[in-house]
Amino acid sequence: MCVPIGPQTENMLPTSRQQLRRSAACLCAVVTCLALSACATRRCRDLGWLPEQSAAGDRLSWSALPEVQRPDKAVRPELLSPTPSESDMGGRSRQYRRITAAQVVRAASQQADLANILEHQADWLTSIAQADHEARCAALLGEPWLRLQAHQERQQRVAEALRSFWSLAEAEQGRILLEASRQLADKLVKELEQLQQGGFASGVQRYPALAERPDIDAQLRAAEATILQLNLQLATVLGIELPKDGFLWPDAKWSLPVDLPELEPSLEVALEKRSDLRALQLIQEHLEPHTLEVVRRALETAGLVAVPLPAADGWFRKAALEAEQEAEVALRRFQVAQLVEARRRQVAAQLRGQHEALASARQSAIYAGMRWELAEKHRDTLRTGYRAGRVTVEELFRAELEVLRRQGELLRAIARFQRELVTWHELTGELLERFSDEPR
Repeated sequence: MCVPIGPQTENMLPTSRQQLRRSAACLCAVVTCLALSACATRRCRDLGWLPEQSAAGDRLSWSALPEVQRPDKAVRPELLSPTPSESDMGGRSRQYRRITAAQVVRAASQQADLANILEHQADWLTSIAQADHEARCAALLGEPWLRLQAHQERQQRVAEALRSFWSLAEAEQGRILLEASRQLADKLVKELEQLQQGGFASGVQRYPALAERPDIDAQLRAAEATILQLNLQLATVLGIELPKDGFLWPDAKWSLPVDLPELEPSLEVALEKRSDLRALQLIQEHLEPHTLEVVRRALETAGLVAVPLPAADGWFRKAALEAEQEAEVALRRFQVAQLVEARRRQVAAQLRGQHEALASARQSAIYAGMRWELAEKHRDTLRTGYRAGRVTVEELFRAELEVLRRQGELLRAIARFQRELVTWHELTGELLERFSDEPR
């Protein structure tokens, strides 16, 4: 009995890399016997099914990245750049190398192992193309399908790397703010001690400042562990071998866009560029008796167990009758049409949900910026009162600490928005293109 297909199959569409590897391996075993000719490849490109291939480049290495020292001051987001000035840089025992988002995209794209395997398989099929008409028809579907799967996998790896990039940038800025908070606590303790020794404030207590230190130190230890894990994670995705004392410094752009991407135009782009949808449309375009074997494997990758139609003796044999093949072609066309419609609905739902997430993240960052500005104004007021003797040093300490906390909240909100923006471009299918024109 054949598997029914309908709108309920939307939840059956998998994203597992393991299933992609298994299905891609099965497909490769089929289409390697059906070699692709050069004319078939040209026809596929003329039809617009093939995405542009990633530009070849040297593997990104640790020594190729510019050396940079970790700054002592966290970024002020209104400057739109976390790059510290030379006067802000202090000596550090660790080695830092600056890396940009564009470098992350290029390196992650080059190091996408499964995508490279699929691309090499497609290239190999082209190079050995010596086949009859039936084999060429089947290969006309198999080779571009492999490239579309490779493009999808490559984009997923790039999105993963960019999210790690922003998580690392957030963690590094958070550590700088924690170190500044610890310095504030130490400064308060010393000032209180001097006041007590001078007899000016015999009743003041050092406990509030001393109580902050263990909490700050615990957060710093957790931040150190997180930064190390994120460095190793990002370096692995990029294919960089970090030295023992080597750390990556994300050259992130700490800013928010004036406007959000428009939903409806972005949805049109997604329906045109999404590799997973284009792969299903490719099957729909080239479904015929000679391509049934490839179609069955491709349908398995799309989440459908492509069981052949039962023949009079129970199952299709390899030498099935032409009438039986035509019957299966009709069934497959119906199934693929259902899958295409289900995937289009899925794409629309994903984009609408992500647009809301993007708007929410942007609004949270805006509110965080407002709270930071208010904290700075309150701190400035208390500084004036402290100089006039109307505000205690402990009150000023709390205000200074609040400014740092609000600044950290803003930076976390911006990093969250940027991660959501990465996901948005991934869902529209144009993540790689978004970074193709950035300077190196």
